[in-house]
Amino acid sequence: MYENPLKAPLFKSLIDISQNTVNSDNDLQGKIWPATIETYDGFMAIVNIEISSVNNYPQIEVPVLRSEYIRLPIQKGCRGFLIPLAVNIDHIIGMGLTAPTDTAGFNLGNMAFLPIASQLDPKTDKDILVIYGEDQGVKIQSKDGKTFVYIKKNSIEIDGDVTLKKNITINGDVDIKGTLTVGNIEFKSHQHENGNQGQPTGGVIG
Repeated sequence: MYENPLKAPLFKSLIDISQNTVNSDNDLQGKIWPATIETYDGFMAIVNIEISSVNNYPQIEVPVLRSEYIRLPIQKGCRGFLIPLAVNIDHIIGMGLTAPTDTAGFNLGNMAFLPIASQLDPKTDKDILVIYGEDQGVKIQSKDGKTFVYIKKNSIEIDGDVTLKKNITINGDVDIKGTLTVGNIEFKSHQHENGNQGQPTGGVIG
């Protein structure tokens, strides 16, 4: 028996092979890395890997992780993480038809971008849900886009029928371009109970 098995070439080779196998497996598993957005087309993003390293990591194209029902206004410079995926997900995100096998790929081959908040973001009340967009504001719409509430920089636009079930208070002017109906009576055609069109006025009648 050897007093120091590391001095024997056979044992040393076996140890080296085992270590290389472990390192290769670790590389295939991928890592969670910080990244920033370079470009974004509404679905896929080109990202920069934000790591100080002797390796020259390339920009890579990845899907952005988000809900089907929320479209994020991702901008150049937005921060987040690259999440390693065990397999390719093209068939899930509509870019392929065939489900992948369970064979792991190259560590940069199957990644996705997850946005994250930053201390540099605008400060908001921690007890209030705040949704804000970029220059074009925020739009909440039906699936077909025909009915929406659009919050712009200095105004709010609503396209669709609106029903208010409680009181409404208006601190400002009201400009009505269409027809105003009060108590099932069209305002422009109403008469007053004393027959006058001006002063003195009485209650509105049909």
